[in-house]
Amino acid sequence: LYGHRGVGKSSLAATAAYQYQSSDAEPILVSGSPDETFNSIIANIAAQALNRAKTEAVITQTSLSMEFRGLKWSTGQEVSTIDLANQIKTVGDATELLKQVAAKHSKKPAVVLDEFDTIPNQTDRSRFAALLKQMGDQGIGLKFFITGVGESCDELLGAHQSAHRQLATIELQRLPWEARREIVDDALGAFDLNIDDNVNWRIAIISDGFPYYIHLIVEKMLWEAFAAKDAPTTLSWEHFYAGLRVAIE
Repeated sequence: LYGHRGVGKSSLAATAAYQYQSSDAEPILVSGSPDETFNSIIANIAAQALNRAKTEAVITQTSLSMEFRGLKWSTGQEVSTIDLANQIKTVGDATELLKQVAAKHSKKPAVVLDEFDTIPNQTDRSRFAALLKQMGDQGIGLKFFITGVGESCDELLGAHQSAHRQLATIELQRLPWEARREIVDDALGAFDLNIDDNVNWRIAIISDGFPYYIHLIVEKMLWEAFAAKDAPTTLSWEHFYAGLRVAIE
């Protein structure tokens, strides 16, 4: 999932991952950052796989464990992701480790790799492309949901064009007009509140199609309505300007 910052990539990826993930575990959630590397993210995925939530149906299973390059760890045992990351020497090593994750985490494991573009090293990003290629070739059943700010998938992953065959690439555009207004209507409807139609249009205009700003302004407007001496039934320009001021601040 790629596109401008604030168009809802992270929210969509998380929603999709929870829908795909089988009910015997939670999705694995990791994120890129300026101090993350290919190795550290793969190690984090493996460590999270051991701390997965279990349902009562599988609680009696023997302790979940993994072994890699002489390191063996299990559920409930403190895992040093630094030590594990240092053991990942090649993309093949990462593939082998994720094969264990896929086999032991759950029936349909999902991983959200958010903020992919913040991984600073282009070589590390290219290694992810090679990893996806190897996982696809080996039929490893681990579904990745990757988000990043960029103009294209090529820009994010770089080389290894053959890896793109393993991906369904979705560009998220800014929201169209009616979708912007629906966010407002749905939120206020949960509180049995109405909104002046011109105010709703104004929120749609100044949000510029980014859902984050719609959420922010409406949240602040709701707090203004909550704090009012006389509980309103319709949010007006008064609530809009008060909420907008707080949102800007």
